[in-house]
This record gives sequence, C-alpha cells and structure tokens, in this order.
Amino acid sequence: VVSMAADSEASVVVSATQSKITVKINGVGTSGKANVVKMSADEYFSTDSLKGVSSSESAGEVVGTYTCGTSGEVAFSRYSMNLEDSLYSKYYIVQSGSVLYGPVYATEISSPVEGIYQKPRSKKGLYTDNQAYAAELQKLGCSNATVKFDFTQFVLPNEDRSGNAIDQSNNSNAFSYVSNGKTYYFSKSYIESVDSVISSYSKAGMNVNLIMVAQKTSDFTKYPYSLVYTTANAGNYMAFNTSNEKGRGYFIAAMEFLADRYSRTKESGFVKNFVIGNEIDYAYANYTIKSILSDKGVTTLDVFMEEYSRTLRLANLAVKKYCKDMTVTVPLSHNWSTSGYNNSDKNASGGDYFENSFAPKDIIDWLSEKTAKRGRKIKFSFRRLFC
Repeated sequence: VVSMAADSEASVVVSATQSKITVKINGVGTSGKANVVKMSADEYFSTDSLKGVSSSESAGEVVGTYTCGTSGEVAFSRYSMNLEDSLYSKYYIVQSGSVLYGPVYATEISSPVEGIYQKPRSKKGLYTDNQAYAAELQKLGCSNATVKFDFTQFVLPNEDRSGNAIDQSNNSNAFSYVSNGKTYYFSKSYIESVDSVISSYSKAGMNVNLIMVAQKTSDFTKYPYSLVYTTANAGNYMAFNTSNEKGRGYFIAAMEFLADRYSRTKESGFVKNFVIGNEIDYAYANYTIKSILSDKGVTTLDVFMEEYSRTLRLANLAVKKYCKDMTVTVPLSHNWSTSGYNNSDKNASGGDYFENSFAPKDIIDWLSEKTAKRGRKIKFSFRRLFC
C-alpha cells in the first residue's frame, strides 16, 4: 500500500461537498498574487512536463485568487450552469503564466453512502468468470469474489468513428444515464446479467471486485471510438482513453453509473473494489496505449503512466462521488523489478509493440512519486488478486 501525501511545507488540498468545491492553499510561492485555475483532466498547461498523449493545452478557468506564501482558500459552486461537475477537474496555482503548484485533484470527498462495506472473514477470494458460484465460494470460506467487467459490451456510442450521431434514445436495450449534463447509454442486457452475479455474492456476504477491461474490438457502431487509443496492434485488452473530452466523458459516465448502481444495498448488489485494467505492466497485451509518434502502441513509462494515472484518478473520483466504501485498485502481474517481456513474446502477429511492458516496481514508484503531488490522503493498493 502506497500512501499519497503532499509536501509538508507547501500544500494544496481540494475538497468536495455535495454542492461546493474548496481549494485550501498553504505556503505556495513567496510574494504577490496568484490565480487558482481549474481545467479538465485531459487539458494541460504548455509548461507541464507530463502530458501523456493529450494534445489539449489550456489556460484554464480562474476560480479565485491567492496571496502567495500565506494560508488561504477559494470556494465555489461544484456544478456549473450546464451541470458539469468540478469534482473531475484539476487545479493549479498560477502566477504570471507560470505554475507554482499543481495539478491537484480533489481527495476529500463527501460521499452520500457509507457503511455497507462487508468486513471480510478471511483473505480468501476467487475469480468467478462471471458465473454465480456463491454457494461454492461460501463453502471454501471466501470473502472476496472477482468478476471481469467488459466495457465493450457495456458502453454504447453516441456517435460513430467519423463523428456522425447515433441515436440511442429509442434503443430498447439501452439504459440512459445523465453525467456532467450529457446523456449516455449503456447495454441493458449486459448490466442485468452482471446484476445477478454481483447480487448473489453480496447476499452471500462477500465483497465483489470488478476487473474493468475493454476487449479488443473494431466495431465502433457498438463502442465509442473516442474511448480507444489505437486500433492497430492492440493486444487482448484496450486501454480506456481519457486523453480527449469525449473519451473522458464516456469513462466518467460509465464509472458513475456503476458506482451509483452498486452502492445502494447489499441485497441489490454491492461492489467494493474496481480494478482498473488487468495486469497493466504487460501494456502491449493488456492496456494498449497509442504512442505520440506512431500507432504501434509503443510508449515510454512516463507517457503510459500519465495516461493510466489520469484514468485511475477519474475512476476514484467517480466511485467516491457515490460511496465512501468503494476503492480502486492497480492490477499488476507476478513480476516485480523486471518487465515480463522476453523475446518469446514476439510472435507472428506481433511486432515491436510487444516490447512495451514495464516492471511493476517502476509503476509503483512512478505513482508514489508523481501522483503524491496531485492530491493527498489517497491510498492505492497494489496486489496480486486471487491467484
């Protein structure tokens, strides 16, 4: 477990109640006035060294001012006129066009639901392959059940690959859901099939872990193209693309829908933990991200982790918006200080994208160093789930 804590001398802490965002600032800068700036998670200042694959640069929106070197705070309405939720924004302290501190995300979040976490009787857990084996897991003394959840069967697109609108409003197999003032659609048949599995384990006293993946697909009449980084050389699972406005919107909406649906009661089904991806250190196969320079999925650790950490952060914000007991988890393989890549992984369908794997230790170190500066009081749990 890596505990995220901001620097003790200078700090910026963002908190969210049901109606208000508060940015508390202490000891940032030395003199003069600075602006408190808000911008979308996929937007970056031109001076940011870590942009991932996002090409969106912005001056952001000034939400208040701060006297440098002092202790102060800025508070404003959480929701805009078009119902966009500032919980998902990131915040900078900027003076004369230079970033003094940031970006920082909200980490103190008021959640309407808590207390439905089921205290585990043991450490035992099993991967259930989406089948309801509650009785069998109970006999084995399991307190955890792990279920794979496929975004490509769940998220329906509002537009095709070329950007032409797809009207899902009359789709009898679609749930509509409003997120950030926009309407999104999700597969009714898929979610109802998952409902029965999750509720069976919850009723049996087990905590459910959803492994969030996106199976490789090229049918963008059934899955949003903006949620995909690359269609070339994708491995088993595609990454969740939050580097653009539409992809970010789809991902947040999907996580909100799930957090809302599975935080009501144990009887209807409760999800304790959302695992973002599957063994992401094998990036070429399990979390394929487009490179800045090519469409081969090859990238550096900094680019890969900037993209993954943004998505991880947005997932955490979405689940905490609904339930304090919910968590997000980083899934890693059994490797540690070396990557899992070796020459035998280059097969006939491969290419140099197969070299795109990372050591789990490097991923943890990156999150511990970089993410710590973007919001304190966050704990990311790194573990091998249910071997």
